Formats: sequence, C-alpha cells, structure tokens
Amino acid sequence: MTASDNPQYMNCVKDRQNAQGFTQEENGKTLLYIGSTDPTKASGLVELTSANGQNQFAVYQRAAWQDRGRLINAALACART
Repeated sequence: MTASDNPQYMNCVKDRQNAQGFTQEENGKTLLYIGSTDPTKASGLVELTSANGQNQFAVYQRAAWQDRGRLINAALACART
C-alpha cells in the first residue's frame, strides 16, 4: 500500500531508476515499465491499482539479483513517503 497518489508515486519510482520509465493506463491500473514499453523486454514493471481510497502496488523485476533489487527497493521506499 502507498499513501501517495498515482502520479506522485510513479514519479518517485522513476526518479530512483537509472533507466527510462514508461507509464501506461490499462483496465483501471497504472503500469510503469522500466527500460522498454514492450512487456517482454522491460527490465521491470510497477503496477498501481486504486480502490476504496487506497493505492496498492505490485512490483516485478527481471534478474533482481543482478542489480540487488533496485526497482523493488525503489517501489518500497516510495510507498513509505
């Protein structure tokens, strides 16, 4: 869960990455692809869903062990701010 609204949260995650981030709206969710807009080539994905006044996020990262989970850490840190 995050207390931030969608744009604020996604901008925070993007700012903490060294790769380009691309946002897309799909079925009521905000998707942030890291590195590529193609889901099969993106190095990570942050999915943000708003329901009942709460924002929930999910984060997926390819090869998280290679960069020590940088995207996962960014998503968690931004959720706390």
